[in-house]
Amino acid sequence: MQQKKVILITGCASGVARYVAEPLYREGHFLALTDAKKKGMREAAEKNGWTGDNAMVRTGPVQHIQVRREGLYAFDRA
Repeated sequence: MQQKKVILITGCASGVARYVAEPLYREGHFLALTDAKKKGMREAAEKNGWTGDNAMVRTGPVQHIQVRREGLYAFDRA
């Protein structure tokens, strides 16, 4: 059995980050997904089913400390 990991991925609304996130989510890893583009992130989350206990989706600039702390704290408590 593969150990599940907590993974923070930035820029998930499109491109390589989104491509990387899709199989990791399907494998059951806990994902903290962020992107500065609200509309793109919402669309990606809806299309890929990034909801529930295995994903936390946030929008905003990744350098904003609250986004990072909130994401890591939420998964630390899970």
